[in-house]
Amino acid sequence: MFKNCLTCSIVEILFAVISFAHATLPSQPIDKTVLLDTWAQKDMLMSTNTYQNAISFQMIRPAVYFDPNQGLEIANCLMTRKNGAIVMKITFNYEKLPIYVPSESIFYRSSDYDEDGRLIVWRNVEKYIYSNHKMNKTIRKTKIFFANPDGTVDAGNDYTLVDLYPVGHPDSTYELAQFNWATGRGYSSDISNITSATILPSNKLNIKANALLSKSIAGSWDLTIEPSEDNLVRNGIFKSQENEVTILEVKTTGTVTRNGLKYASFGVVKSTVSEISVEINDEQLKTDDIYNEVLTYMKKPLDPQKTSIIDNRGEKPVMRKPTEEELQSP
Repeated sequence: MFKNCLTCSIVEILFAVISFAHATLPSQPIDKTVLLDTWAQKDMLMSTNTYQNAISFQMIRPAVYFDPNQGLEIANCLMTRKNGAIVMKITFNYEKLPIYVPSESIFYRSSDYDEDGRLIVWRNVEKYIYSNHKMNKTIRKTKIFFANPDGTVDAGNDYTLVDLYPVGHPDSTYELAQFNWATGRGYSSDISNITSATILPSNKLNIKANALLSKSIAGSWDLTIEPSEDNLVRNGIFKSQENEVTILEVKTTGTVTRNGLKYASFGVVKSTVSEISVEINDEQLKTDDIYNEVLTYMKKPLDPQKTSIIDNRGEKPVMRKPTEEELQSP
């Protein structure tokens, strides 16, 4: 991570190089260390600043990742940072009601059906996320549905699922990673070193780099970034180191400025199992409003009959009922 020169511009660093390159040779050597440092300084603005306004965006993704029959989930997200915490509120809508899929389908197991043969489908209603150096948790309001073979759907009860994670674990904020990829930001934090950097005729840069995707998958990025737009990633392909399989493909368009930093206004991320799109909204709400709403919700007493804890802090996730202490001050 880099903490100095937060106002440095890659345009300033590369302007002379680009001008000289156009006047003489098709390309000139670029100091790849300086490039990565300056790029990282821009990305650091996302995670070190307290946001003046929450970022509002819509994310569209599969309702069930492994089953395209269930349609799309539309997640309306508010994200902000304050007091060292990542804070999010997400409300969910769905393209359509759940549909029945036969039990012999490769998508489902016998445990996904109730005793009457109905397919059990969980849908998110709201999600609250709070992650800092002391607490890392999410609270999901969910609703259960039962899809019948005759095409009808029965609505079940509402439930609350509380996910607890080790401090610093990224799974609590995976929507943030999806947002970053789709808006062209945050890539530098995964990159260990740039192996090549070439100036393109469009004045964009083609970068090839070794990286650890989400701090876990070793591989390489082939990226096109736009120096004049705070080094936004415009196109990217990530391939695994193990077998050269493409894990992610990214394409972004447009530019908006939020909290002093530029983002792509729209982006699509394709993985081996899904396609996700993100679009930043014009709406800008004050950080204090969202922060206080999420923190207040986190402190609400829980209904013991309708709440389960999913504790991800051990070797394997454990689902259990909440303790008395968690019910009163979750």
